[in-house]
Amino acid sequence: MRSGQKGARKPPSVNGVGRNCGTSVRKLRVQKEQMEKEKKEEEDKRYGRTKYATDLHEQIREREQKHIEEQAAFFEEGKRLKEEDLKRRLRFDQIKRKKLDELRSVGLPEKYCREIERRLASVTAE
Repeated sequence: MRSGQKGARKPPSVNGVGRNCGTSVRKLRVQKEQMEKEKKEEEDKRYGRTKYATDLHEQIREREQKHIEEQAAFFEEGKRLKEEDLKRRLRFDQIKRKKLDELRSVGLPEKYCREIERRLASVTAE
């Protein structure tokens, strides 16, 4: 009986350790794959957040640049309009002087010429 018991009794490495070792390796591999999957998901989320923030900052910069350009265009338009107004006023003054000189040259009395100048000055001042 003793010999039968010895034969039935196998060393622990043969009985189930090999099976347990294979199971442990599979469990470790599954755990490792799960950890890698979670790490990749976290990296993807981090990348997504970073990309979103970068895109948002770019949009803000573009809008600010557009606003600056619009302001510059607005001020340039104002400057251009002032220059046009000045040219128009100078041209109008030149025409007034020419007409007064023509009136004087045809012999209109100075009294009337001064009255016309006074009225033109009051119209220009308004």
